[in-house]
Amino acid sequence: MNRNRDGIMTGAIVFIVIALAAILLLHDSGVDMGNSMFMSYVDVVLTSDGGETRRFLAVAYSEYTKAIDPFEPDAMRAYVTSDDAYLAETHEDKSVTNTLRDARLFDESGAEIEADPRMRALLEAAQGIDGAIRRVKIFSVKDQLFAQVTVYVGAWETNALYHFVDDDTKLRHLGSFPGEEVVGLRLTPALGG
Repeated sequence: MNRNRDGIMTGAIVFIVIALAAILLLHDSGVDMGNSMFMSYVDVVLTSDGGETRRFLAVAYSEYTKAIDPFEPDAMRAYVTSDDAYLAETHEDKSVTNTLRDARLFDESGAEIEADPRMRALLEAAQGIDGAIRRVKIFSVKDQLFAQVTVYVGAWETNALYHFVDDDTKLRHLGSFPGEEVVGLRLTPALGG
C-alpha cells in the first residue's frame, strides 16, 4: 500500500513541476496570462469618424482582440482595387460568389500599379470570401501581406482584416471592424516583428 501511495505522490510532483514549467514558458512567450488563449499576432491602428477617433488593438489569430496602448506602426505600403474589381453573384441560398474581374491596383497617390504575383494570389484568394466584395486594400508590411476587405452585408458595409498566408495561398480572417479603417499595422514576434 505504501508503494502505491509513493507512486501517486511521485506522479503528483511530476505533474506540478510540468505545470509550473508550462506556466513559466507561456509567461515568457508573451501570452497575456489574464487570458491564456490570447497571443497577439499583429497590432492594428483603426480610425473612424473621418480619422477623428483612433483605436489601438492587439489581434490574435483566434479573431480575438484587446485594446492596447498607442504605438508607432511599422512602415507599410497600401494598394487598393477599384470598386468594381469583383463581380458578386448571389445564389438562392443567399451565399455569394465573387469573381475577380480587374486586378489593377492603385497606390496611395492614385497611380496605377501592376499587381505582383503575391498580390495577385491574394486578390484571387479573396474570391472565396462570402459577401459581395466592394474593394480590397492590400497592406505590405515588411515581407507580410494583409488585406482589408470591404464587403456588403445586407444594406451595410463592413471591413474585415485578413492575413495572406503564402504557404497555402489563403486569407486568414483576423477580425471585422464595421465603420473603421485600418491605418496602421505593427508585426509582433509571431510574424517576425
